Amino acid sequence: MIDVYLHFQPTRKGEVMGNVMGARSVLQRAVGKSDPLSRWALAVRARRGYHRACIAVASKNARVLWAMLSHHSHSDAAAP
Repeated sequence: MIDVYLHFQPTRKGEVMGNVMGARSVLQRAVGKSDPLSRWALAVRARRGYHRACIAVASKNARVLWAMLSHHSHSDAAAP
């Protein structure tokens, strides 16, 4: 089992601030990129607005991380 230590404290609403800050960074860097996550994030931002897109990206990142940890897998981000 992999131990994960979060450096950020959860807020009252249950969101982890570090995850939301990372999602903001993803949205800012997504413009002009063609990878699936960037295209999805920009589409959510166009439909729902910036702040809801930040929460959606943070939630998606949390789900991907949970799946990777629970299935003991790793990311092949460099793979096509």
